[in-house]
Formats: sequence, structure tokens, C-alpha cells
Amino acid sequence: MYSYNYGIVGGKYPICSWNSDVYTNWLTQNGVNIGLDLVSSGASLITGGVAAYMSGGLLGGGEMMSGAMGIANTLAQVYQHSLIPDQARGNTNSGDVTFSSKMLEFTAYKMSIRNEYCEIIDSYFDMFGYKVNTVKVPNKAHRSNYWYTKCIDVSIDGNIPQNDMRKIKDCYNNGIRFWRNASNIEDYSVSNSIV
Repeated sequence: MYSYNYGIVGGKYPICSWNSDVYTNWLTQNGVNIGLDLVSSGASLITGGVAAYMSGGLLGGGEMMSGAMGIANTLAQVYQHSLIPDQARGNTNSGDVTFSSKMLEFTAYKMSIRNEYCEIIDSYFDMFGYKVNTVKVPNKAHRSNYWYTKCIDVSIDGNIPQNDMRKIKDCYNNGIRFWRNASNIEDYSVSNSIV
């Protein structure tokens, strides 16, 4: 049985750098079209010349000019592409360095955040609780001294005036901190372990 969910993808073997002849590649891709353009322009030149000869120079000048311009444009394109220098292809990536260092095997080791960051995160969760993202009744009295509750669109029912109900819902939706003992209110130095 294969476990695709736990697969590890290894880097590819290195590809050496090479020079690419841009002009030869372009000529290979466009050789047939270049030949057809030259034949078509040459035919226009000859047809225009024949027409000029038959009419005593009154006709065919435009066609001769069009054929000559077509040949000139095609030759200019060939010359322009012949001036492009070779281009280097391939590059070194981290997989190549790993291969050259003979370190293609997989290495696993434990990692963790530093202790001071762990304490900062833990203190934040002690102060504001953990995000749950589930529909449920909020926890009550689950800490020894205080706890924080924040809801999204809380649903509360009761036989109280509508304005008071709205204020209670706003408290839950904006976040509210409950204290077990009124003498400890806003004294965050007290122990607040999980009950």
C-alpha cells in the first residue's frame, strides 16, 4: 500500500550549463517561411519586370519595387538575427549544491521555537484563550481566576429588554473577560491555571 500523503519529494539531479545558438534555432524554426518569402518576392520582381518590358516601362514598376522590398526585408531579418550572441542556459540551484556536497539523503531533526517566544505565546493564550472556530456554548469557569470569551454573532435568548440584550450580545461579540473574585479584577499576577 502506498502512502501518498506522507511522501517526500527529492530535488532533481543537476543540469549542466550550455550555450544556445539563438541564430541557428531561429533559422531552423523560420527556414521554410524565409524560403517562401524570397520565392514570393522574387516572383513579384520578375512579374513586374516582364510587365515593364511588355508595356515599354509604363507598368510593373510598383510590383518590381514590392518584390525588391520583400527580398530586402527578408535578408535584413536574417542578418539581424545573425547578430544575436549565443545565450547561456541552465543555472546552479540548491539541488546542485546538495548533489556536489554528496548530501542527497534526507535528514530529519527536531525543531522548536525559542523559550522566550514560547513564553510570550503562552502568556497571550493565558490572557485571551485559544481560537476554537466551532459552534458551541462558550466555556465558563474553566480557569482558576479569569477567562476571556469572544464570539462571532452570538445567539442569546432571554426575557429581558431588547436594548439590554443587544448590549450583552455586543459584549460577547467584542470580547469579554470574566473574573471569579471581584477583589482580583485586573490583577494579572494571580495564578490562572486551567481548572
